[in-house]
Amino acid sequence: MLHERVSSVRVPAGWEVVVNANASKGMGTSIAAGVAAAMRHDRVVIGLADMPIMSAMHLRQIASGKGTACTRYEDGNAGCPAGFERKAFAELLELTGDRGARSLDLPDLTIIAPNDRKLLVDVNVRDDLHVDH
Repeated sequence: MLHERVSSVRVPAGWEVVVNANASKGMGTSIAAGVAAAMRHDRVVIGLADMPIMSAMHLRQIASGKGTACTRYEDGNAGCPAGFERKAFAELLELTGDRGARSLDLPDLTIIAPNDRKLLVDVNVRDDLHVDH
């Protein structure tokens, strides 16, 4: 069972594990669960677990941004990692299904390109780490 596996993971001090009981209902519910757990904060950063090469510097830029800050992809689209101010939390909490934050019309959007396109590598299997992208 997933909950048992998650409970066995060592969590660094200051971190909190959030289990989405509605994960089978789509990515939007995972975003909503994470935001619900972060309501005491003024800003959230949403990242993807399959992007482990993302740099700390880029994440800091997203985290310290104002308004909505997203990552610029090579095709010009905005995506994760992305940061959101408290005023966007209500809309993020309403996400369901496969609707991500990109589906929202949030004001004050800043798109930040990472300093190296290799940071955008999507890692689904171990061999993805060894491919020159």
